[in-house]
Parts: sequence; structure tokens; C-alpha cells
Amino acid sequence: MRNVFTSEAWLQLTYKKSRLFISLLSVTLSVILMFVATALRDGIFEDAITVHKTLQADLFIQPTQTEYFWALRSDGFSRRLLAQVAAIKGVASASPFYIGGASLKNPETLAKKRIVVFAFDPDQPTFNLPEINQQIDVITQADTYLYDQLSQAGYGPIIENLNHQGVFTTELADREVRITGLFSLGGGILSANGILVTSDLNFSRLLDHSLVQTNLGLVTLEEGTDSQSIKKDIQSNLPKGIEVLTKEEVMVNEKQYWNTGSPIGFIFNMVAMISSLFGGVIIYQILFTQISEYLSVYATFKAIGYTNRYLMNTVLQESLMMAILGFIPGVIICLYLFRFIQSQTRLPMDMGIERICLIFILSVITCSLASIIALVKLKDADPADLFR
Repeated sequence: MRNVFTSEAWLQLTYKKSRLFISLLSVTLSVILMFVATALRDGIFEDAITVHKTLQADLFIQPTQTEYFWALRSDGFSRRLLAQVAAIKGVASASPFYIGGASLKNPETLAKKRIVVFAFDPDQPTFNLPEINQQIDVITQADTYLYDQLSQAGYGPIIENLNHQGVFTTELADREVRITGLFSLGGGILSANGILVTSDLNFSRLLDHSLVQTNLGLVTLEEGTDSQSIKKDIQSNLPKGIEVLTKEEVMVNEKQYWNTGSPIGFIFNMVAMISSLFGGVIIYQILFTQISEYLSVYATFKAIGYTNRYLMNTVLQESLMMAILGFIPGVIICLYLFRFIQSQTRLPMDMGIERICLIFILSVITCSLASIIALVKLKDADPADLFR
């Protein structure tokens, strides 16, 4: 450690404290922006599969042209297909899942706000959420719903009423309904603003939707069965226009759609790139100015026998020190910043070892490239200039 703190690189870096502060601040800001941009991007993609992870299914049956979960067609496909799938060897169950939307009235403001309604056959529970499964008897009652307590604000004092009165009565699609229970599902930017869960019969009455048609088929397999083999058997029994995918494939497709089929992935990747360039430009300016100021010093070094390689290594070491010293506070700040962002957006903000290593490598590369470009000026250090 003593060698580091007595090296020419360290002495040059710390000679002017104001310049050191500006350089470290620039690297720290660049690191924070790269962390936030990449974490938000991955958090949004993870948010896109929030619902998928809570559904009890090994395989998903859906229309072939479905680009992403919220684009599932309302007409879907015939529920009778699921009965045929359930008869295939290795299939434990095949249950329908209904998705719709309606306007929920806020009794206080009389404003109506769109909310998503999920429905399923109470005899075939489809969620792996205990809060829902323990209230199956609730949604079997007519016009009765469960409310996602992680929904966005604006639907009225639902949680407060349930805590004090045990029921919240309002209008959904101009039909009087009762909300008598809560669950926690959530979701953020790419999920629904709010979610209600009810039985298939209540769903049918609310939206005048025939239960013969389902939006999605959820297939669970018997233990020890090969999902790919069963998938092929099921696909061979499905008509054209209907496909079967594993849960992992559905989630990968969902993330892929939002990454490449929408501008979201491009936007956050550009923010990360610009953040890296921002830090690099500042570091370049600082190193270039420093080399220009100390040009006579570098010329003296050359005159007494120091090689260009030695001087270049010194500048590279200086940039590496900037990267490390600016990276550490950036990580510490992001640890707290991520918690705040997650509390406000409900997006999963994961620091993770892989992300830390990635941003560190990007920071080192950025600072190194900046120093390499600045080194062009170092070639101008001619010892002969000292005697003119």
C-alpha cells in the first residue's frame, strides 16, 4: 500500500485537491447513472413477468400470435381444448384463466379508473399465492372480489374500509360489487395499475363473457414427467393457431418482447452508454489539462532517462485510481438509492455481484480509454524544449 501512496501517479492525482474532487465526483456520478439505468432496465423486464411467476403452471397454452401477456386476445380459444389436454398422460391438470378489464368507481371522487380482472375456476386454483388460495370461498360468492393491495392509488379507500368494516362496496363496469379481501401481487410499469381476482362465474356476469372461451390455459404436470416431451404431445393435439410453451419460455419471450419489441430496452441501454461517455469525457479533460500543465515535468523525466512507456503507465495508473476511488462511493450511494426507487416504483432493483462487476469493468475501461486518448498530448513532451 505504501508504494501506491508514494507513486508518481498518486502524487499527481492528489496534488490538486479540487481537481481530485471533480474527477472523483464525475466518476461517481457516471457509476450511479450506469447502475440505475441497468437496474431499472432489468427491473422493468422482471416486472413484466410478475404475474407469470405467481401462476401455478408448468406449461402455458395460448394463441400463437400472442406477443406479450397483456396482449392476450379476449376471445382466446375454446375451453374444450383443455379437457383434451387434461386427458394426456403425464398431465395433472389443465385449467382456464380469464383476463379482462373494467372501470372501477371511486365512491369518494366518483372517478372511474381502469382495473384488470383475473378469474379462474375456484375448483382449480391457479395462483401460488396463499392470500388468494385461502380466500377461495370468498370469490365463490356472487359479485365478490379480492383486491391487490399493491395496486396504484386512485381506486378509493379500499384497504382502509376493509380494515375497519371488512367490506368495500362500489361499482365495477356499472355493476355493484363487493371487495371483501386483499392479496399482494403488485407490478409496476409493465404490469397493471390495479388487479382484482374473482371466480369465473363472477367474471362472466361482469363482462358478459362466455366461459366457453378462455384467454389462457395453465397446465400442471405430474411429478417426474419430462416437460418437453409432454409439450410435444400437447402441441400435436392442438389446432393451428394455438401453441404450448413452458413457463420459462413464456417468461423469456415476455422479457425479449419488451427488450427488442419496444423502445424500453434501447432507451435504458442508451442511458447507460451516455453515462459511461459522460464520465469518460470528464476524465479525459482532467487528464489532458493535467498533462498540458505538467508537460515540462514530463519533458524533464524524459531528459533524465524515463521512457515514454513509464510515463504512459503512470497516467494509466492514475486513471485506474480514479475509477476505483469513484466507484466505491457510487456503489455505497446506490445501495440506498435502489431501496428508495424500489419503494416508489415497486420495481425490483437488484445490485447483485454480476452488476457490480459489470459496472466496475465499464468504469475501468472508460477511464482507461480516456487516459489513452489524453496520452497523445504526452508525446509532445520534448526534452529539447527545456533548453529553448
